[in-house]
Amino acid sequence: GLLETHIGQLQNALDAYLNENYRRAYGQIREAYAHMYDTGDALAGAIAAQFPEEFPAGDTTTAAVDLRVALDRLLGEHALLAAFAMQKGSQGERDFEQIAAALDENSVALGDAIESVYGAEARDGFLKLWRDHINFFVEYTQAAAGDDQAGKDAALQKLEGYRQAFSEFLAGANPNLEAPAVAGLLETHIGQLQNALDAYLAGDFAESYTQIREAYAHMFGTGDALAGAIVAQFPDNFAD
Repeated sequence: GLLETHIGQLQNALDAYLNENYRRAYGQIREAYAHMYDTGDALAGAIAAQFPEEFPAGDTTTAAVDLRVALDRLLGEHALLAAFAMQKGSQGERDFEQIAAALDENSVALGDAIESVYGAEARDGFLKLWRDHINFFVEYTQAAAGDDQAGKDAALQKLEGYRQAFSEFLAGANPNLEAPAVAGLLETHIGQLQNALDAYLAGDFAESYTQIREAYAHMFGTGDALAGAIVAQFPDNFAD
């Protein structure tokens, strides 16, 4: 049944894409991506049940694990959508607007996760900074596509400002997060997406997709750090 859903989602995504219904295509892609986490949960639960001595009861189903998985999933999706949106934008593809919309839907979902812990004001502050950094990536993409070094440098300077502001925002919300450590995570993220686009525009597609896979994997380290800090800050909320 899980595989039937997976096959249908990819089929529907391609059919919609070929029919130029890009909004539906990216909706199906986002659903297919999220569905893989349900599949992973089922496999993890089954493996833990098969080998209980290696995986004590509850290891795959606690509230803390759920938070970690949710943040990893959304941050990983952000990296993929951002990387592919930069490719689309650099080539002036017709579906850029729709993949950009999917990327913003992911941003809103991340904002909702922030709100569930810190409230609406924190959500609004997060979304302002998060959307700003996406816009700075758009500026970098436009400059890179036009071989505009000054424009690239200006966009990178804005991303550096975001890196500092966002790390201070998170550290201010959670005493278990240190701004320099968060800034280091963001520096890696920015560099990976920048390198992925630069390699793509240079025609080095193998390097581009290597950078995209690394950017995706890096988001799990980021999500793990955030989840761990939140659980430590609110232990009563994750007592199971």
